[in-house]
Amino acid sequence: MDTSYPIVEVMAYFGTDGHVRPHRFRLTNDDDQLLVVKVDELITVEPEWAGGNEMIVFKCRSVMGGQAREYTLKYEKETCQWLLKM
Repeated sequence: MDTSYPIVEVMAYFGTDGHVRPHRFRLTNDDDQLLVVKVDELITVEPEWAGGNEMIVFKCRSVMGGQAREYTLKYEKETCQWLLKM
């Protein structure tokens, strides 16, 4: 697992065809407040292999604090964990 990406809680849709799509995620800010961020747009979705683990990489865009921000969510299939890079 890529330890430079913190693990986050994600609500996602899993289609009957096996595809997954993140809907929103939760993280804690610098003031220890829990924030919920809605995934407004999926820019790209690509498979990736990291350390022998199959992952799905989602490049996303959301409005946070009134500004559009891009970030990456990675879904690690083996552990079912979501990783975030802002």
